[in-house]
Amino acid sequence: MTGVQDGDVLIYNSATEKFEPRQITASSVDWTDIQNTPNFANVATSGDYNDLLNLPTLFDGNYNSLTNQPTLFSGSFADLSNMPTTISGYGITDAFSGNYNDLINQPTLFSGSFTDLSNKPTTISGYGITDAFSGNYNDLSNLPTIPSAVSDLSDVNTSGATNGQVLSYDGTNWTPSTVSGGSSLWTQNGDDIYFSGGNIGIGTNTPNTSLEIHNLDYPGTWQGGLNYEELSIGDHNGYWRFNAGLRLVITDDGVNRVVFDENGNIGIGTDNPNKLLHIVSNTSDPTIKIQNNENYSLIGIANDPDDYLIGTQSGDFVLRAPNNKKFFLGVDNGAGNNNYGMAIIENGNIGINTKNPTSKLQVIGLTVGAFYRTGDLLKVVH
Repeated sequence: MTGVQDGDVLIYNSATEKFEPRQITASSVDWTDIQNTPNFANVATSGDYNDLLNLPTLFDGNYNSLTNQPTLFSGSFADLSNMPTTISGYGITDAFSGNYNDLINQPTLFSGSFTDLSNKPTTISGYGITDAFSGNYNDLSNLPTIPSAVSDLSDVNTSGATNGQVLSYDGTNWTPSTVSGGSSLWTQNGDDIYFSGGNIGIGTNTPNTSLEIHNLDYPGTWQGGLNYEELSIGDHNGYWRFNAGLRLVITDDGVNRVVFDENGNIGIGTDNPNKLLHIVSNTSDPTIKIQNNENYSLIGIANDPDDYLIGTQSGDFVLRAPNNKKFFLGVDNGAGNNNYGMAIIENGNIGINTKNPTSKLQVIGLTVGAFYRTGDLLKVVH
């Protein structure tokens, strides 16, 4: 080809039906003349965003359209978390403590006591009371008639009375009479008086002994007795009873021999018994002696219906448990538990360190070399 220039392209000429070299300019190229042109979207030529395909959903600017929104503070004090529980927790240092005593300029309050009232009235009328008693006896209504002299008494007749007479009662009235001289049953000896014949009765007019005292507070119950404050001595329904509010002490030559205290304890040789029977001896002699002239001197310790017996029988010392009971010898270990050193049970078996021996002699806790018996055999511990 001739006449070709740098930058020429071959352009088909439909008039000559040939491709001819030619420079491409904007005016020389018609899009429609381009073959096999691609199909561009409208946006390629329009430049309008709305002509784009597969447009994304853009944020519309509304907060409520956001996803994963955070929980925002409501603005209410009640919705605050980790609020302090004390005034100082808020950093407040000058707040009122809430204690009345911390208030300044406290008023002087009324104590509530009548004596602390000021300007109290000094008269009954000052309190507005109009019907109070004046305090004058003569202002009382229904005044009784008070006799001013013996002669004003209705059953006393003093007419005709002479010097030295006394008023005596005749069954109806008191009238003047002359007292005639008489003898007394009592004889005076210095500052003392005595009675030398007959019996004396107090609370009874038929005494059967030299001095018989009836307690009129218990008619038909006490048949003779003495009641002085807390002490009662007498025959009460067939029994002699000594009743003291504190304690009863039997003494001999100034020494207290027997003491019955207020708790019912009996002390012999002690002023302060702490058991029902408390005996104290200051000698090496036996404290208690029990003797029976029938070859038996036994003490029964009650365990209803049988007794545990301790004493002598025909000169022999006896410790005996009742039928089907066991006999133990032991020591309290101080912790409230008994260590039973020896036991004799109802079938005659004897146990050492056991409460239930199974043979005539059973020993528990033997050391090496000790002897013990099992049945008819004598064995050695090894």
